[in-house]
Amino acid sequence: MMGESVLECPICLELFNDPVMLPCQHCFCWQCISICAKRPKAVCPLCNKPFNEDNISRNLILEQILENKNPSDPKKCKPSDESFPKTFDLGGSSRPQQQVQKQTEQNWGPTILAGAAGLLIGAVGVALGFTANSASKRARR
Repeated sequence: MMGESVLECPICLELFNDPVMLPCQHCFCWQCISICAKRPKAVCPLCNKPFNEDNISRNLILEQILENKNPSDPKKCKPSDESFPKTFDLGGSSRPQQQVQKQTEQNWGPTILAGAAGLLIGAVGVALGFTANSASKRARR
């Protein structure tokens, strides 16, 4: 099972709320990292690599994992008035993110999303030191 700390923002130490990822691939709550992004020389709080607000991306996979974990978890970071934008400019037309996601699922099917979630979970397992060999050794005990 995935450790709870993997799903926590390293700034507020709560479950991610509107999780986003920096170019260095560190993840934070949108409202937490947006404070850092307003600084003249914004750097990742974990690795000090520079970034700007334009290269922050939503982490949809992490959002789905958190939603599946507990849809109404009260430990989530409290949302601020300044939340991550829910609409995006897609070549001149703006549509809500849910509509874009629904259309993506219809076109590509939930298999793509499930595969991407599996990759993320596998990467988290590797980061926590779990491998196929360690899992099979535990199963034989």
